[in-house]
Amino acid sequence: MKNLFFILFYASYLSAQTATPIEELYKDLPLAQRIEKRIKLADQIIRAKNDTPYPLESTSILYALNIKEDPKHPAAYIYLLNKIFLDARKTDQSISPEELAKAESIINQGLKHIPTDSVLQIRKIQMDFHKDKNSANRSKKLEGIRNRKDLSFDSLMALGLAYFQATLFKDAREVYLKAETLAKTEVEKKNALNRIATASFKMGHYQDCIDFYLRAKVQRGAMLANLGSCYNSLNKWDEALAIVPKLPDGNSYFDCVKSTAQAGKGAQLFKSEKYSEADKYLTASLNRCSASSTYHYLASSAIRQKNKPKALEYLKEGAKIHKGDKSKYLTNWISVFNNDPAQKKTLVEEALKYTTDPVQKLKLSKLIGL
Repeated sequence: MKNLFFILFYASYLSAQTATPIEELYKDLPLAQRIEKRIKLADQIIRAKNDTPYPLESTSILYALNIKEDPKHPAAYIYLLNKIFLDARKTDQSISPEELAKAESIINQGLKHIPTDSVLQIRKIQMDFHKDKNSANRSKKLEGIRNRKDLSFDSLMALGLAYFQATLFKDAREVYLKAETLAKTEVEKKNALNRIATASFKMGHYQDCIDFYLRAKVQRGAMLANLGSCYNSLNKWDEALAIVPKLPDGNSYFDCVKSTAQAGKGAQLFKSEKYSEADKYLTASLNRCSASSTYHYLASSAIRQKNKPKALEYLKEGAKIHKGDKSKYLTNWISVFNNDPAQKKTLVEEALKYTTDPVQKLKLSKLIGL
């Protein structure tokens, strides 16, 4: 296995050493074809769709060459901008002031050559968002472009994204709906549907979000997790659970979506007095994303299965992560343990750890003879 790895690594190294310099590629082709080829190659490098020997950084060279040779070609500027923001996402970092300045310079260069390009105008406004956080001002700046009659699919998608990033989700949804009507390919249509669904999700319109995600046939990633979250919000536990196996572990958002589905199904089974089945889902939920409400259901299930020591364990764990009054979270259960003095004492002592009110402390202490 190690030998195979070395062979593949060495072959990749040799390929990189013997590859044609990226600046020399396509130089004998007509300008239009040359530009198209460079954009396609850059896309392949970014998405790792082929075995090109060129590193990710070389995409910037391709875009810069296109701008140099055809400064009135808007796509080159847009791709170069996207590259800046893609690099930041890949390293989980916010855009630095230096990168923002670089992006603004690219936009200004593009607008100098093609001042009426709507996508570049929109990106210019997006740059201004970093300086002006007022949503009313943001909306006003975008409205002038939105009223234009000549907006293409790409322009509308860029405009929708600008509204979305300005947290103006209703406007974003309306723009994306219009973009969908201009989609010429299945890929464009799917992109628009996904964006409509995501805007609906942000607005809390969960059934609307579900409808559009299903039309887009979403299969993976954050959008699939959003779909699961919508099912959770509507208490559609079985539909949410069908998504659980499709979401990889290790992502905090994905794990909480899965945990909520499992906890919800567990609570549903608990209310149907199917305690053993409920415990399986509730325990699985805790393995992903702990919640005091889940411990509450597990404690209730243990009580009904006549296992008070186990219920006490669940309550102690639930209190640790409960976001409200931890002492009250525990004292609400005192009556359940009235016939078990030792366990009642343990519960009250645990509640006293979280009690700061002197009067409440005295009351609790009297319950166990302190």
